[in-house]
Amino acid sequence: MTNYKIKILKRLIIVSTLTIVLYFVISVGFYFISSRDVNTAVFEGFVFDKVTLKPISNSTIVILSERYESDLGQSNYDEFLGNDTIHLRSNTQGHYIGHIKKSAYFTIQIFKENYDPIITKGYYTRKRNHLNFYLKKRR
Repeated sequence: MTNYKIKILKRLIIVSTLTIVLYFVISVGFYFISSRDVNTAVFEGFVFDKVTLKPISNSTIVILSERYESDLGQSNYDEFLGNDTIHLRSNTQGHYIGHIKKSAYFTIQIFKENYDPIITKGYYTRKRNHLNFYLKKRR
């Protein structure tokens, strides 16, 4: 084997090793960042008619929140041990706002008579969670 081929092989091994280490560090970092309960999470946004884009008042917003800490204060970051549910109503401008003491992951359900309901996918909780929704009228 020539010196040139040996240099290329060494560089390839170094780059591969660094890539694997970097992937591991990023994965572990992401795990620890996403596996925490957020204290005093705010959930707010607006509910609109999908066609007219006018605000929908008095719609029901249900936030289903899960957390790593149980009601007894025990934590396990491999699974959710506690959950909370809050029920909100949109005002005349379609605005809703609510707070949850601790949350790591949540889904939202929106209901209004004569409209199709919306059930969201799950989201990791941030300190402020701003989500707008557009409801479609039933036929």
